[in-house]
Amino acid sequence: MAVDRNAFKSRRSVLAAALGGLGALLAGALGRADEAEAAQGGNALIGVANTGTAETSFENTDGGEVSLKGIQASGIGVKGQSTDSTPSTFVGTSHRNGVFATVGSESGVFANTDEAGVYGFADLSDSSVGVVGHTNQGWGVIGIGAAGVAGFGAWGVFGSADTDQIGVYGNTGASPAPSVAGGIGVLARAESSSQLALSVVGRSQFSQSGRLTILSGKSSRTVSKPGVTPTSWIIATPQTNRSGVFVQAAVPGNGAFTVYLNKAVSGNTVVGYLVIN
Repeated sequence: MAVDRNAFKSRRSVLAAALGGLGALLAGALGRADEAEAAQGGNALIGVANTGTAETSFENTDGGEVSLKGIQASGIGVKGQSTDSTPSTFVGTSHRNGVFATVGSESGVFANTDEAGVYGFADLSDSSVGVVGHTNQGWGVIGIGAAGVAGFGAWGVFGSADTDQIGVYGNTGASPAPSVAGGIGVLARAESSSQLALSVVGRSQFSQSGRLTILSGKSSRTVSKPGVTPTSWIIATPQTNRSGVFVQAAVPGNGAFTVYLNKAVSGNTVVGYLVIN
């Protein structure tokens, strides 16, 4: 009987290929234990610790796609943690942050950003914002600490609101929702008579205050002041010492008020005033 040598060679090739595939499979299984120790520059591994010392980055050259997205049905979507618990001296270049996020050039980033859970930097234009918290119902940003919020800059804190809202709401005591109409830049509120809604240490300035001069021989003067209404309170006191002269009345009107003295003065007399609405 003749032997088909070609058929024999064919079966031998199939067997060799199968054994080679089995060897590769075994080698791969044995190598998985060391995948967490992958060489620098290797791929990031999912589900195991990446113990390399170099930075791990996820880069996407498609500008319309997200480089890294974390979606979790019931837990944390994305967690960033710096495990170094040594207090910082804030000397030298160091970025021990849970999250370090920048937009555009990093040329203005602080050399040392230690001990900030989240550091955000953006410096593209006057509209740039380092960190934004946004919600339509709850609190956009909550700060809890010895100082809940600290602001430094040309404006330490800026609060802006629509005509029916409140820019900045400061409250001591319980914290109910403001029971006043909106359209207020700053609302200072105390929940009991033992607390202070507003305390000012140092000089203060009010645009609805000033000084007016009642000319010699006159006993009154009307001053135009936008915002004054017939229900405004006008506090007026003489600033020039005139014997027997006093403010008899300060009468508010619509956009103006009139200060009346008890008699005509013998010389120009200054009166200070404060309008309270």
